[in-house]
Amino acid sequence: MATNAIESNPDVMNKLLAAIGVPETYKIHDVLGTDAEDVAGLKGTLKALLLVLPKDDFYKEALAGKGTGSDAPGVIFIHQSGDNLCGTVALIHAVANGIENLELDECPLKTYLDEIKDLSPEERGLKLAENEMIIAAHNEAASGGQSNQSAGEAGHHMVCFVSAGGHLYDLDSLSTNPLSVGECGDTEQLQTMALSAAKAYMDRNPEGIAFNIMALVQEN
Repeated sequence: MATNAIESNPDVMNKLLAAIGVPETYKIHDVLGTDAEDVAGLKGTLKALLLVLPKDDFYKEALAGKGTGSDAPGVIFIHQSGDNLCGTVALIHAVANGIENLELDECPLKTYLDEIKDLSPEERGLKLAENEMIIAAHNEAASGGQSNQSAGEAGHHMVCFVSAGGHLYDLDSLSTNPLSVGECGDTEQLQTMALSAAKAYMDRNPEGIAFNIMALVQEN
């Protein structure tokens, strides 16, 4: 199925979360800076951080440096198949890995996660691209953005940073595997380490301004 580029703003992302069945208490919020207090000030508990960045030579260099990634038992990782799905994959990475003891009613996300649990990352990506309900929800959310989305493949990409099994992972749907950033325990460590990992991407291109950071938060 054809997929439209999705705008990286909380309203669009939250519309998509609701459509695929994520409980209302979990929302995407903008992070308005790169200091710890910018995340600590969010009204809720951080579950994952999302970085939007240009798919430029700096990103391609970072992607090549990830190699074959890490052994990540218990981490749900999806290798993207098809254009413009990085935002949807990043949201699934955030929800499926960042929310402990996730409970879902019957919904498109639950059906998809049940279907892919024993598959490889590549097979999971193919199943997502074939999932009519999630792709329809993606396209419906994409249609509600405020900017004019250009036809074809988007020029930006989205990466998820999430703590799972005592480690912080860089989950990049264009990589072949998860990348372990380091040991990560509580929410405070997640805030500090995820921001540091996001800034490492940004620091590769100190002249760049086309970055955006968002957070998946369990609201109070």
